[in-house]
Amino acid sequence: VNQVFAVLELSDFAGFNPVKDANGTYISQEIATAINEVTSYYTQHNPLQLELLNSLIDSGKLRAGPDDTLTFYGANNSDIYLIATNNNPDLASTIIHELNGLSHDENIQAEEAFQAWRASQKNQLSVIPATQQASLSADPFNPKEPAYYVEDGAGVFQSLHGVSMNQYDLVTMGAMLTSGEYDLAIVGDEHIGNQASLIKADFTAAGQYFNIHYRTQYGAPAYDIYDQNWEVFADNPNNYALRFITLGEGNTYSVILKDAQGRQLVFPVGGEGGLIGANSWKNQVAIGSFSWLLTKAPVGFDWSRVTDFRIRADQAGMMLISDIQIVRFNPDYDIAMGVAGHDLQNDPGENSANWRQRLGNINYFGQPASIYTYFTTIFEPINKDPGTLEHYSDIVERANALRVANRIPSVTLEFRSWAQIALANGTDAGVAAKIAAERARFNQTNAGGITYDNFINNYVNQNKVLDAVNAGLLDPILNATASQMKDLGPIYLRLFHEPYSWFPWGMREQTDIQKFKDAWIHVGQIFEAAGASNVRFVMTLDPFEPGGASWSEVTAIPAEYLDVVELDGYTDPVLRKNANLSSNELFTKKLTEIAWQLELVYPDASVRPSIAIGEFAFSGDAAAGRPKDQVYNWFIHDLIYGAYPYLTRFSILNTYLAGPRPQVNALNYSPAQEGFWSATWQPESPWYNNLLVELGNAVGFWQHPPLVTLPYSIFIPFIFRSRALDALLVTAFWAGLGILLGLASGFGWAIPLFIAAAWNLIKAADIIQ
Repeated sequence: VNQVFAVLELSDFAGFNPVKDANGTYISQEIATAINEVTSYYTQHNPLQLELLNSLIDSGKLRAGPDDTLTFYGANNSDIYLIATNNNPDLASTIIHELNGLSHDENIQAEEAFQAWRASQKNQLSVIPATQQASLSADPFNPKEPAYYVEDGAGVFQSLHGVSMNQYDLVTMGAMLTSGEYDLAIVGDEHIGNQASLIKADFTAAGQYFNIHYRTQYGAPAYDIYDQNWEVFADNPNNYALRFITLGEGNTYSVILKDAQGRQLVFPVGGEGGLIGANSWKNQVAIGSFSWLLTKAPVGFDWSRVTDFRIRADQAGMMLISDIQIVRFNPDYDIAMGVAGHDLQNDPGENSANWRQRLGNINYFGQPASIYTYFTTIFEPINKDPGTLEHYSDIVERANALRVANRIPSVTLEFRSWAQIALANGTDAGVAAKIAAERARFNQTNAGGITYDNFINNYVNQNKVLDAVNAGLLDPILNATASQMKDLGPIYLRLFHEPYSWFPWGMREQTDIQKFKDAWIHVGQIFEAAGASNVRFVMTLDPFEPGGASWSEVTAIPAEYLDVVELDGYTDPVLRKNANLSSNELFTKKLTEIAWQLELVYPDASVRPSIAIGEFAFSGDAAAGRPKDQVYNWFIHDLIYGAYPYLTRFSILNTYLAGPRPQVNALNYSPAQEGFWSATWQPESPWYNNLLVELGNAVGFWQHPPLVTLPYSIFIPFIFRSRALDALLVTAFWAGLGILLGLASGFGWAIPLFIAAAWNLIKAADIIQ
């Protein structure tokens, strides 16, 4: 070895080149793989050796090339280190041996220690830390389990890094092997900024590609994707999936996995035979179960040696890709189902008192709904007249009615007047009396604050509700609402929902973000001071981008007084003109940004707000080959396969305003068309019900804990908290005791007991109704 080394030294080590070229790129994929693996090992076990390795690379003194004499795998003179690349079974072990710099036996021991570490890494599938597996919300009335866990040993590229992007330039760091001739970069999300990174490729021709070498984490290589043992995934295909987010044109590229023998598993992302197929072409969460991947693998594909992960262009076009991960499905995951509706939207002519009959629809099509949302306003209480189309509200009464029915209430606190809207629309001949009643009650309840007419004319009609809240002009009525709610048990309060141009509390420019945060925290502090800790605040957003690329309401997520972030989304051919979108296209970008922002604002997962879909309806577009039933099938598929891992709830819209209910075959009908609201799911059509059954069987519907418990006593303080059966039992007790007392001492003495029995009987009837 010494003689061969001396000869090479005379020729300035001809054929052995520095492992990085003048551009800072590794001279071969094999060398890059070996050095990355050694770097990971030294990072954990020998930081001093890591410094030596980096200095040799930077100075060009670590060289690699073929040893034509077949004399050595590695050689050095303590200054120049040579690594033979021909017929070398283990380049990484050779680097370890040479850099150890001790006796041959000691260098062999260093190799063996490295190889033992390598084996432990390949065989170990550690899930994300327990702190991250904890509930995303401290809220006991929301599901706690995510849809899946990310396997540490199989994450390829993570979105959140928390460092400047130049530390993440995988191209200049040599972490990507690329075909070149196109632009490839790591970019920040347009709304989250550099805190959320995506790989951007502007492909100019088919066949261009890049390889992802390792998962990055906080500016350093964390785990080499090359030469990994994926057998456990292939052996348990129903438990694992390859998941990634694509925000580009999904049908422009394919994913290629290669094993150590060069066999390739290839699948297009979009288009015929693709992972997302005809489902969608952009803004997509793509999930390929290993059961599906096995059907794409060539015969003999070696899952124990997956050596390459490549993205290849199938045609020119831009793509963004992020969060490339292997995930393990969580068998404990289930999802809560809610029902949402306008509170008093009965059929015209229906008795206004019959709104309580809607509470009988708790098990929606046989499926257990846990959370029931009413759309209500700050102006209350106003009674609805039979035969009219408006809906007025009493927010506290409806919350209490749901609580008594043992359902978790969710109410929308709207800072506008439905009576004023009816006046503007000319839909209610008796609206003047309703406005007078609103005015009288508001001025009384908000005494010391702003008057009704001042608030309506100068704030609601001028889109300045946030200014009124921040100025404390509504503090009296907000205090009264908080005081009324504090004893009603858990309540979700949708505050400033959909804060956009169509509502007077909406953010219309970037400077309104701070106004929104300030108003949110101000209301939260009022409820906190009133002792209403039972109220859980819900922020409701929409896929609509209010400010385009210049700003986003996602950044308005406050760091206090927030339990749930909901997303409302609709498709229809008339109002929104987006009927051709699938649910995945509609929701992916905004739900992804919400998840990223929540992770940044709430780094402690145990108190992080959960994510829900609040309102939704899809019209479908039969002419474009996406009929309504197909779009809903895709939606259920996404929920089953955990497209959105931290989604805890979706709410079915159960309301209609006027006109005939949609026909079963009217697949382009959308509940989002204002003036003809309908149910999200058509009860006349059995395939809707079948989808819910499929979701329930595959995932399971979460059941909330009882809101009302059996009384510990039969005395008065507990009667008021009884359910219907409890109230009937208490009725029987007081009546029986009254009869015994009447027979023994005269029925005059028993009158108070009969009154108590009658009161409980009325209470039971009210609950049953």
